[in-house]
Amino acid sequence: MRLVSFFPAVCLVLLACPLGAVLDPVTPRLPVIPNGSGDGQETNRTTIVTNPQAPATGTSYRVRVWFVNGSSLEGSAVFPFSRYTVEQTIGGRRYYRTLTLDETGSIRVRRWVPVIMSSQGKELYYFLPGLYRILPKTGTELVLDKRMKMLDSFDIATPAGVTRVYSFFADYWIGRREDGHWENSGKRDFFWNNSRPHPGTVYRIDFLGRQTS
Repeated sequence: MRLVSFFPAVCLVLLACPLGAVLDPVTPRLPVIPNGSGDGQETNRTTIVTNPQAPATGTSYRVRVWFVNGSSLEGSAVFPFSRYTVEQTIGGRRYYRTLTLDETGSIRVRRWVPVIMSSQGKELYYFLPGLYRILPKTGTELVLDKRMKMLDSFDIATPAGVTRVYSFFADYWIGRREDGHWENSGKRDFFWNNSRPHPGTVYRIDFLGRQTS
């Protein structure tokens, strides 16, 4: 299975709306690797895809990424954008705020949205980030309900070398909607994976500062 990343323009205009408190993602049991997953890194019969990707051009930042399984990784990453604008409505009034990555403390995925990719035999879904909590270094936190495609996957340079990380994952739905189940997580609730992603999925990116060397 080959997952494709998308890179938008330098300035991304995104919409957000205030929502109630949302729990951090929780870890499901380790899923089973889908049949015909293609090239990827297998760990305990789970798959984190490692397809080649052209090197990003942009500004390098020191980051720490956090995975659903509780582990984290620190290094430097290049992002192909420098600023983004968030729109939100509070008390019936619309507010806009443009942030740079220098002003961003943390971006955290709070919900994943299933997108069907294939329905041959069994339905293959990609679970793409659809709701984020953004914590600026100063000012009020924001809730973003639009996908940030440029954060779907990116490379992190560490002392051990360069590795690719992903904020989305995949699963197969088998059977009818009313009585089927997810092949990887084994759950019969169609909405189960929306807030319980693959253990190796990135759900939090902390921006530690611009990389200067």
